[in-house]
Amino acid sequence: MSPRNLTQYEIDDMYSTLALSHEGLDPTQSNLLNASAVFLLAAHVDIQTLTAIMQKARDTALQQAN
Repeated sequence: MSPRNLTQYEIDDMYSTLALSHEGLDPTQSNLLNASAVFLLAAHVDIQTLTAIMQKARDTALQQAN
């Protein structure tokens, strides 16, 4: 899995878009938004890429919890 190279402007725009989408939502709504976004984005990649992305995300979450 090789993510594309992003410029700092693209990263900032992505972060802003993600943050704004959560504005005004309670934690449950925010979690539902995240789950919906994952399913919608997953429809755009093959199963191997999705598996690699989800494993990387899981590893990151586990590392952050420790």
